[in-house]
Amino acid sequence: MASFFQELKRRNVFKVAATYFVVAWLVIEVTATVLPIFEAPEWIVQVITLIIILAFPFALLFSWAYDLTPDGLERTEALDPNDRDAAESRSARKRNTTRVEYAVIGALFLALVAVLTNRYVFHNDYATRRAEALIA
Repeated sequence: MASFFQELKRRNVFKVAATYFVVAWLVIEVTATVLPIFEAPEWIVQVITLIIILAFPFALLFSWAYDLTPDGLERTEALDPNDRDAAESRSARKRNTTRVEYAVIGALFLALVAVLTNRYVFHNDYATRRAEALIA
């Protein structure tokens, strides 16, 4: 069982799942916020959410079967742990994923700051103006 989890980690399935959840949450939040502005029917957000939920297993299968390399998408093959070229390829891939991880962490931090700012800075001001408008 441990080797299965190591293989999932090697094939970046966990990273794809985490990234998928973050991007899916962002897409759902944006559509739920923007679509009512354009007076779109409410069921569109539900359909988008359902599509995102149904596509999740396919994203995991895709991440299992393919690997993102500097040369593009390549089919993930079973690696021999004693193969020196494969080890060098893994270390190069590790350096590239580190940059991606920093970019994702930075984007998540900016999203968190935006949500907290909206919630605690602008929310009270908006509620006060709205209450004053209703009274007047």
